[in-house]
Amino acid sequence: SMTDRHFSLLLALIALIYGLGAHHIRIPFAYDPFGPKPLPLTLAAILLSLALILLFSPLRTPAHKPDRRPVLQLVTILVFYQVAWTFLGFLLATTISLYFLARLFHCSWMEGLMTSLVLSVTCYGLFHFILKIPLPLGALFSYSGG
Repeated sequence: SMTDRHFSLLLALIALIYGLGAHHIRIPFAYDPFGPKPLPLTLAAILLSLALILLFSPLRTPAHKPDRRPVLQLVTILVFYQVAWTFLGFLLATTISLYFLARLFHCSWMEGLMTSLVLSVTCYGLFHFILKIPLPLGALFSYSGG
């Protein structure tokens, strides 16, 4: 539909802006010979490719009006994650968000809970212990021993 075309043009524009921003990343010293550019440039290229595929795909007319509830639920989960990140911390915010995301994709409550817990703890361990990148524990769990 034309809405798909407009959306794909918007995605292509976002990809180009993101790619240009990534291209202009300059750091004075890097221990990595490639620097921080490859990941954002790769993401921009993937987004641009997918937007162009959507833009040039044949027009389809839906037989019925699509259900927009899953999209709204997904947006709600993403907004919650962004808002809850600093207050709840990485582990709790990620676990809750991944749980509701798993439920959105029709996982059982136990599959969603186990998957979200394992992924959250694994990612936290990877960032904190292996990559040495601290992730927030959350204002909810911070205390002053005064």
